Amino acid sequence: MVLLAKTERSRYRWLAIFLVSVGLFAVDAALAATVSGTVSDADAKAPLASKNVAAYTATGTLQGTATTDSQGRYVLGLPSGDYRILAYDPTGTYATTFGNDADSFETSSVISVVDAVSGVNFALRRSGSVAGTVFSAGIGRPLNGMTVAAYNAGSGTRRGFAQTDSRGTYALVLPPGAYKLAAYDEQGAFAPRFFLNQPAFAAAAVVTVTVTRVTAGVDFFLDFAGHFTGTVVDADTHVVLPGLTVTAYSSDGTSIAATVESDAAGNFTINVAAGSYKLIAADPSGTYAAGFVDDVNSFAAERSVSVGPAQVRENLSISLHRAGTVKGRVQEASDGPLTAITVAAYNGDGSQRTSVQTDRNGTYALALPPGAFRIGAYDNATRYATQFYPGRNLFRASSVVVITTGQIIPAVDFTLI
Repeated sequence: MVLLAKTERSRYRWLAIFLVSVGLFAVDAALAATVSGTVSDADAKAPLASKNVAAYTATGTLQGTATTDSQGRYVLGLPSGDYRILAYDPTGTYATTFGNDADSFETSSVISVVDAVSGVNFALRRSGSVAGTVFSAGIGRPLNGMTVAAYNAGSGTRRGFAQTDSRGTYALVLPPGAYKLAAYDEQGAFAPRFFLNQPAFAAAAVVTVTVTRVTAGVDFFLDFAGHFTGTVVDADTHVVLPGLTVTAYSSDGTSIAATVESDAAGNFTINVAAGSYKLIAADPSGTYAAGFVDDVNSFAAERSVSVGPAQVRENLSISLHRAGTVKGRVQEASDGPLTAITVAAYNGDGSQRTSVQTDRNGTYALALPPGAFRIGAYDNATRYATQFYPGRNLFRASSVVVITTGQIIPAVDFTLI
């Protein structure tokens, strides 16, 4: 054993003290940022004690919680970062409220916390609830560990969720409103179903929740799922593409059965009810254009793939091409922006390659593979006449837009009448 001289021991002792001090300071500094505010009753305006406030990363990982005092006040210590904040009542008397009173976690505001952020207040509404049981279809066995989610009937955003217990039962606390409910198996053994045995959101029955009332008997019967597995790759390099969305549509394209994300190896598994489907892969970042099975150029040209209960359809490859982008704005004759107008790119034969909707500023961005397309804008609500670029009423009279990889073509604009 090597012994240190006194001066060396002294030096290392002070170094150790310094490192410990730095470590303690780092821990304190990591939680030095705070979010503070109040929680109150939305109707009575009275402060609410013993309510919880929680901070999550933007993707949903819990980072910290605090409890309100007798005056409804809270202080939440957090590391510096970006957060979504929500408030909830452990007793279930009040429904969860999201930041900025958003209708879902995913649409709630993200708060950047660097030091002290104050005035993050919540007004909780008294709740109602929905209750029921999830069964296995056919044999009627109650299913434990199934997720039951409530979606806002108007926007389709998820308002809340619960899991079934060992008896297959669940209770979901919600603010008053209209919802569509679905039950699904996060392990994928059972196919998802909306209330009244509907396969998709659009066809699901609306469940109305009222204050202090329990809407009972909202039951689900789940069939064994069929499974599609495959890989998303770059069409040119064949490199696998992680983090892209893969969606199973009904064969006629009118409803979405399920959406998943490709894993680190570019692989995906989609669990659906028995039936026939078409798959589309898309890149949320817009680096790649949306693609179809067998690298066809449209949804109409893609073959339907059928699957039965507990059946696996394997090796469904989807190749995506690096995109160019067509951008523009849709407005009405008075120059006001038009929101939720569909802008679509069409192949030469008139089949639709892809489409997007305009944002609140009337702007859009279409990610397209290299090629020649005609661009059109139309209103699903039929308030405005369809128009093709540049300002043509007929498809055959429109201009062809040629785009290459990485190219941005701006100002492909429309004025709808």
